[in-house]
Amino acid sequence: MQSKKRNKAGKIFRLALVITVFVLIIATVVLSAAALIFFRVEKYHVEGVSPYTRDQIIEASGIQTGKSLIFADLDEAAASIEKKLPYTGSVKLSRKFPNTLVIKYDEYKENYAVPVSMAGYVLLGNDFKVLSYSAELPEGVTLINGASPTTPVVGEKIKFTDAAQETGDTAEIADPTGDILARIASALEDNSFEDISAIDVTSRSNIYLIYQRRIVLKLGNPSSLDSKLALAKKVLQEEDSIAPDQSGVVNLTVVKQAYFDSRDADDIPELVEFEAGYPQIPADEPTTDGEEATTDESSGGEG
Repeated sequence: MQSKKRNKAGKIFRLALVITVFVLIIATVVLSAAALIFFRVEKYHVEGVSPYTRDQIIEASGIQTGKSLIFADLDEAAASIEKKLPYTGSVKLSRKFPNTLVIKYDEYKENYAVPVSMAGYVLLGNDFKVLSYSAELPEGVTLINGASPTTPVVGEKIKFTDAAQETGDTAEIADPTGDILARIASALEDNSFEDISAIDVTSRSNIYLIYQRRIVLKLGNPSSLDSKLALAKKVLQEEDSIAPDQSGVVNLTVVKQAYFDSRDADDIPELVEFEAGYPQIPADEPTTDGEEATTDESSGGEG
């Protein structure tokens, strides 16, 4: 008797399970169909400041009107915008139901410049993404000297060809140029260090920065960069409070120690070389997969 009851209960359970699975399948099909039919992209809400027009931002996303809002790959679209239109910086996409695609991006500025062939510069963002090519060095942009780039590609992070690789040495490089520059940039940001006119990495054992075109910060090797720059900032604040226009050299090559030597700018070889214009490093001009961007600034809304 108990065996029959257990068999009956088992049949009821299996039937209920089949019905549940069937209902879930039907629900999934219905919801998918609804998503394809009802939740399609009809509007765009674009927020941000850049040299690009609203239509350029939308086109670069690859998400066209009529595409499913639910199944659109937002991460892929954001990456596409950042690569094709590098001055958009960090891009974030989101859905606003029932039919609006929201695109937001940060203002992205030129932070660094690397000399390339025939009197010109590759302009880079704060994460060393290639932004554009310029015949002149823009005001307020930090010049990077002693770094030899490979062929720069707009929208991609710049890569450098190190001296050991150029001479055919296949040995691993302990401190590649790109890594050193990234560490310097990070240390500058961590210490809220501004007004750096140039970074020179020609020699890994004699790295130096130029502050406000008047003071050389000798870092030596790339060790303890954060503490060196923290100390340099303190020294500069003290010296600027005494004579804000003086020139000189801050020696930071010994960890946790700093020595300031006030000198005339004409007696500081690094400043003389900087003002004369660093020798340009042979390299190909940057390439891009897309068309040249316009200079119109636009912040779009729904429509």
